[in-house]
Amino acid sequence: MSMRISKKQSLSPFEDDELDDNNIEVPKGWLRRSIYYITMSPSDLQLIIYEHIESIDWDSKAVNVARPLGIGATVTFYLLRLIQDNVVKPNYYKTRRNQNMFDLSKSETLRKMEYLKHYSSSTISVEMSQYNWFKTTDRAINYLLYLILLINIKIAYTYIYKQYKLYSIFGMKPTKQSPNLTKKSLDDLSKSYYRDISKKNIWSMIKYFLFEKANGDMLDRELNDKYFYTLNKWNPAKFTTQLFVLFNPMIRGFLWLTDVSFVTILIVILSWVILDVVILRGYETKLIDEAIISAATINDINKKIVDPSVNRIFQNVMVDATDRKHSYVKFDPTIAHNPIFETHSLNGDLIREKYNKRTFEFEDVPDETNSHNRIIN
Repeated sequence: MSMRISKKQSLSPFEDDELDDNNIEVPKGWLRRSIYYITMSPSDLQLIIYEHIESIDWDSKAVNVARPLGIGATVTFYLLRLIQDNVVKPNYYKTRRNQNMFDLSKSETLRKMEYLKHYSSSTISVEMSQYNWFKTTDRAINYLLYLILLINIKIAYTYIYKQYKLYSIFGMKPTKQSPNLTKKSLDDLSKSYYRDISKKNIWSMIKYFLFEKANGDMLDRELNDKYFYTLNKWNPAKFTTQLFVLFNPMIRGFLWLTDVSFVTILIVILSWVILDVVILRGYETKLIDEAIISAATINDINKKIVDPSVNRIFQNVMVDATDRKHSYVKFDPTIAHNPIFETHSLNGDLIREKYNKRTFEFEDVPDETNSHNRIIN
C-alpha cells in the first residue's frame, strides 16, 4: 500500500533513492576487496564480522558442524591424556629418577679409569636429552589440555548462563512461580522486589547489593496496577546444545582426574549415549512435541473462534432490478476475506486499493457501490 498526502498525491518515503542497491559500490576481485577491508576502520570491520556471524543460521549447522567439532575435541583430549599417562609421564619420571641415583663420576677411584669416565659422560648426556624431550612434551601437552579446558568452560558457561530470552508480561499475574519470573515497577524500572531477588542465587544477591542497589530501592509492598512481570526464559540454541552434549565438561573432568587407558574410551562413549538420549532425543523432542500441540491448539482456536469473528464471509450477488416477470439473480462464490484494502491519506481521504498479482502493485479501486450479501452462520 502506498503513502499519500491526499487521494491523488502520492508520497515516497525514499525520494533520493537512499536504499537503492545500484548506488552501493561493491569492490570486485579479491585484491580490491582485500584492500577495501584493510583500509576500513577497525570498528566498521568489527561490525561487518559481527553481522556476518549473527546472520549465519547456526541451528541448521548443529548436526553437520557442531557434532563433528564436539566429537573431535573430546577425542583429541582423550588422545592427549592417553599419550601423557602411558608414554610421556612414565619415561619422564623414569629419567628423572635415574638422575637422582648414585653418580659414578663423583668417585675418585673410578674417575681414574678413562673408559668408565667416557661411559658415564655419554650415558648422562643421553639421559639428559631424553629427560629434556619428555619434559618439553609433557609441558606442551599440558598447555593444549589447558586450552581445551578453557574452551570447554566457555562453551558450558554460554550454554547454561548466556542463552536467555526476555519476555515482558502485562495485564495478568502468572499463576505459576518460576525463579526466572521477576516483578518490575511501572513507576520506576530501576526498582526491584526483594522477594524476587531472594529467589535467585547468592551471587545475584551479592551483585545487587554491591552494584545495583544504588540505582533503585527494593520494594516490599505490592503496587496495584503499577507493575509488570519479566520472564527470563532459558533458550539454548541447537548448535551449543550439540557442543555441550558431545564436548561435556564432566567428561573433561573425568579424563583429567583419572588414569586414562584404552578402556576409558568406553566410558566416554557411554556418557555420550546417555546425554544424547536424555537431552537431544528426550528433552528436545519433548519441546518439539509440545510446540506441535500448541500450534494445533492455536490453529483450532483460530478456525473455530477467531476467523469467524474477524474474517467475515461475503458473497457478491447480481440482481435484476427491472420490472420483468422473471427476474435474474446471480450468486458469486463466497469469499472468506475482503481483497480490498482501505487506508487514509494524510489529509483524511479514504483510499481503497486492491493488490494486482500480475503487476505486483496496489491499484486504486473505482468509487462504485458493490452489493454484498453477508452470510451469517
